[in-house]
Amino acid sequence: MSEQNQSGMQHVEFEALLAERLDGSLHGAMLAAFEAHRQSCPACRLLLEEASAGMHWLKGLDEVEPPRTLVHSI
Repeated sequence: MSEQNQSGMQHVEFEALLAERLDGSLHGAMLAAFEAHRQSCPACRLLLEEASAGMHWLKGLDEVEPPRTLVHSI
């Protein structure tokens, strides 16, 4: 997935920016290019949808306290 699509962004660039988009730290021209690519590329749109769903699933999990001996056991 390294070829460009109509937005001018390459798929590898989209993948590299995915985490920033998910955490809300992608802004300005880079966000605009990311969104343009998402709209014009079905594969990357699906990638974002799946990553978003995974992130929401992870946020829904209960936080657990690690065992007191975890560091010692490692």
